[in-house]
Amino acid sequence: MTEIFWAQFDSTLYLLNRDSVFKWKTDFPEPMPSKHRDIYFSPDGQYYLRLWKDENDPIQLFCTANDQKMNLPTDLGSLWGTHDLNPP
Repeated sequence: MTEIFWAQFDSTLYLLNRDSVFKWKTDFPEPMPSKHRDIYFSPDGQYYLRLWKDENDPIQLFCTANDQKMNLPTDLGSLWGTHDLNPP
């Protein structure tokens, strides 16, 4: 099963197929491999979540710029609450 996410921050369609992430911009003829580990980006693209891949650590937070795992705040709302969640 392939999951799809439209990332507004970079106008790219992200595809997750098992453990592989691909990005597809409208000007590319086909999807290209991505360094990211999942497709659930924050609205501004600074962070993304990796969900349910590790039974001992079900929700992981990564910095999009360097793909480094970060400490997950207790309240995810505090992280996402600092970003504009309203559609353009």
